[in-house]
Amino acid sequence: MQDYRRGSQWRRWDLHVHTPETKKNDMFFGRTSEDKWNAFYSDIEKYIGDGTDPVKAIAAIGITDYLSIDNYIKVKADKKLPKCIDLLLPNIEMRISVTAHDSPVNIHFIFDPAFDNYIESRFLANLKFSYPNNGCFSATKSELIRLGKAYD
Repeated sequence: MQDYRRGSQWRRWDLHVHTPETKKNDMFFGRTSEDKWNAFYSDIEKYIGDGTDPVKAIAAIGITDYLSIDNYIKVKADKKLPKCIDLLLPNIEMRISVTAHDSPVNIHFIFDPAFDNYIESRFLANLKFSYPNNGCFSATKSELIRLGKAYD
């Protein structure tokens, strides 16, 4: 049971963590996909340690990717993050066409992990956009593949 008399406790969160096989700028190293993922988990473990160092311990991580939670699902299923990470969140990143100081603006959608089974059908499927002379698309994986084929 948690002792609520001790007051507030500050804990570190990192809500913008890209993984190997991220949809944009995968800068992870390894000969194979498995090598990249093993190095990713190893680097996190080395940095965070066992969670006893309050300067390094991270309590929550947002697994981030562009218009996808595929890598969040993988990390969740792998169960290889340090045990001190109490919360794993899906974070969908989108770049919008507005620029700020010559840089694109990114928007992040961080979801309750209890909702992760519905993100594609209730969120991504309802993000609609058009591509000239090719009709309307949504942001689901199948529709983004269809857009890519239309773009080629």
